[in-house]
Amino acid sequence: MQLKHLFYFVTTAECGSINKAARKLYLSPQALSGAIAGLERELGFSLFYRQRSGVTLTREGQCVLEDARTIVALSERWKTLRQAADPEPAAAPVAMNVNVNVSLALAVSFNRFLIELEQAHPGIHVTVNEGRGKRLMDEMKKGFSGLSLFSLTDEYYKDLEEAKAQYGWQVCRLMEDEFAIVLGRNYFPKCQGMLTLEDCRKMTLILAADQNDVISRRYSSLFGGCLQAGVESYSSILYMVEQNKGVVVLPRRIVCCEPMYAAGLLRVMPVRGLHIRTSHYMVCSGAAMDAPQVQQAAGLIKRYYTREEWKHL
Repeated sequence: MQLKHLFYFVTTAECGSINKAARKLYLSPQALSGAIAGLERELGFSLFYRQRSGVTLTREGQCVLEDARTIVALSERWKTLRQAADPEPAAAPVAMNVNVNVSLALAVSFNRFLIELEQAHPGIHVTVNEGRGKRLMDEMKKGFSGLSLFSLTDEYYKDLEEAKAQYGWQVCRLMEDEFAIVLGRNYFPKCQGMLTLEDCRKMTLILAADQNDVISRRYSSLFGGCLQAGVESYSSILYMVEQNKGVVVLPRRIVCCEPMYAAGLLRVMPVRGLHIRTSHYMVCSGAAMDAPQVQQAAGLIKRYYTREEWKHL
């Protein structure tokens, strides 16, 4: 258990919101959410109830908060003792700041990368901008961003190839994937292994707020009904799935990174006769790759998404 994760927990509890706490801590919401989820896994229980309006403490979270505040306060006191003993500490290493655009479909897996990055390379600070792949690509064309992660189906790869030729982008295919249906543990529990189209007609599909959610909207007619989520974040939508309010369509390998899946709260199931292939890409503008911090971040991202373990998910 890391002291900073207790500090993150206390700050989130006081702010009542992951987004507000992330801004206060100068973290991305994904990194903060992942750190708290890791703390919950380590403790063996949930600290927060997640709602659209924010977070509230569980009964166990209320008990932990009092102790965590004491521990954080003691750590601050110990820091002052260290400073008194060493009034001229060595200068801290220069931080490297990198902006990365991440498509919403990849946001869950990128959470895990941010946690690993923070542990292995604390001097690299990544600011994440989430959005649909089409919008992120448009921003790159206008020169607003230099490093992006896209999740594109085969039919949209032509657009990426044309932009690559026109703007001189560097494109790296990280891995192939396939869309599947994500269900809560107790949502239609009799369904096992593979879904049929008849199973889908009995289910409710949760749609993100973004009208550019092409995949979900294209296949919405296969389901018995649709529920408008009112949010774009798939982290929030997956909590709705875990609460058995419906299902969502997401890349299979990416969902396997979600802590709720690891905890057995989610199931990922393909649909018989329905294959929606997708690939995940890292795209960088030529100008951005001239920056050493972008080169280093791009190398770490590529190494993360091309690890052997992804092939077994």
